[in-house]
Amino acid sequence: MTSPIGPRIDTAPPAVEGRFPVRADTDGDFDLAALTAETAPRFAPSRNESRGARSGVAEAAASARLWDLSEPAAAARAAKGLAADAVSFNFVYSQRVTTTRSPGGDAKHPQPATHMDLKVLHGFETTSVLRPPVAANTAALTPAIASAWLTLAMHWIGVAAESADLRFLNGACKLLGAVAIHPAAGPELPQQITMAAHLLNAATDSLQADLANRLAPTAQFTTKPVTPGLHAGATPHPKSFTVDEGSGREHDRSRRRPRIMMLAGVGSGSPAQLAEMTAAAGVRLTAVCWYGPPSDGPAATPSSSYDQAWYPPDQPTTDQTASGPQPEVGQGHAASNIPQIHAHNWGQVAEALNRHAADLVILAGMPIVPAAVLSLARLGVINAHNGALPTYRGMDAVAWALLNNDPIVCTLHRAEPGVDTGSVYASAAVPIAPAGTLRARTKHTQLQLLTAAAVHVATTGSLPAATAQAPGLGRQFYRLHPHLKRVLDASPFAGPVVPEPKFPLVSDHHPPGGALP
Repeated sequence: MTSPIGPRIDTAPPAVEGRFPVRADTDGDFDLAALTAETAPRFAPSRNESRGARSGVAEAAASARLWDLSEPAAAARAAKGLAADAVSFNFVYSQRVTTTRSPGGDAKHPQPATHMDLKVLHGFETTSVLRPPVAANTAALTPAIASAWLTLAMHWIGVAAESADLRFLNGACKLLGAVAIHPAAGPELPQQITMAAHLLNAATDSLQADLANRLAPTAQFTTKPVTPGLHAGATPHPKSFTVDEGSGREHDRSRRRPRIMMLAGVGSGSPAQLAEMTAAAGVRLTAVCWYGPPSDGPAATPSSSYDQAWYPPDQPTTDQTASGPQPEVGQGHAASNIPQIHAHNWGQVAEALNRHAADLVILAGMPIVPAAVLSLARLGVINAHNGALPTYRGMDAVAWALLNNDPIVCTLHRAEPGVDTGSVYASAAVPIAPAGTLRARTKHTQLQLLTAAAVHVATTGSLPAATAQAPGLGRQFYRLHPHLKRVLDASPFAGPVVPEPKFPLVSDHHPPGGALP
């Protein structure tokens, strides 16, 4: 049986200063400058160039199930071919390809990533092997598997360049970081780490140049929320429900005033604000159910740069949409006296929903909810996602939208067991600028959508019309590696508001149709 790589390195690489410092053991993170300080391979690519993706790598990785370290001996045997490829990586990639988006001009035509690459990426991203604490989760990593991971990382850097799909660059960062925090177990591994680091460095340079050349967002670039069928500022006029609200009989639930509950994750900062907004709109929540394991004191897990989604640094504000710790629901607010339940498992959540005969459940700061719990609310369960659906499912949606030069859109949707797969009720765009309030404005937009839905249900007794997500367009995004968060921190998206340009008045004549003169 192939043995693991060896004992942990006691000294971590130099920390990178900033909001997301390098936490090597916890995050599988690295200081790229330190990794590339080693002797550069002879093939080291110049800026804006990358090695192409190689056919067969994803198929071999899928066959070996490289993301599964529960049987390292079997995976190591299956990974031998990939490990051999890593040794000769600089010879087999004789053809260079430029990145799909040129920093100085138009994007080139990308080649979509293969189904097999997407399958392998999903395999790594949905298991715990690359999640904090990475050092502990990769303790069974063997030299052969580590070498195969590096081959896959270099291949994915090429895939990202050819497909313009930065999820693969993100995956390459995670693979490189996981291998780099373990000591070398042979003469080849340090060289492979250096090769992968130089390829990643070239890809990073290209991405940074692209971000620096984007059209700078200004405060004048604003988009009004688009909320079809919903009106967040409307005053509800509930129907006259004649059935006693205290009746919990199933056949009466569709005739009485709808019972709207909130299911919130312990530690979420949104429930108090959402309770206030719904109360101000004339809708009183029936109860709030807090979901989370019982606390035995401060968490023992170390801090991780994955703990927080990436947003531009917050600027101080006194606006009501500001982020930060929120008071408990009902403490001196218009939403006072709302019953609150603490549930430590899904069985207790189900009991709370049944006890209060919930018609509609609003999610706030929750993980994926099991189908058995979702089915308990008569009308359904709704959630507000901070990304456009179906194209931005999953984690760090705002950061991914900025990286991809797409608008930021919040989406109100029906909650289903899949990741952000439910039918869409409404959406609302969030202007990028001013950057310092983007986090607060995104959160407030999500709360507005949820409030509008509560108003609609209280007014009509039913959910608004919904549109099923288009099949074939769904893309799931994953947690952003700290290296790419630091890239965003160095981009214009993290900076201050760009002053609005002042254009001279050329003519008072306005052409017909509203066209520009």
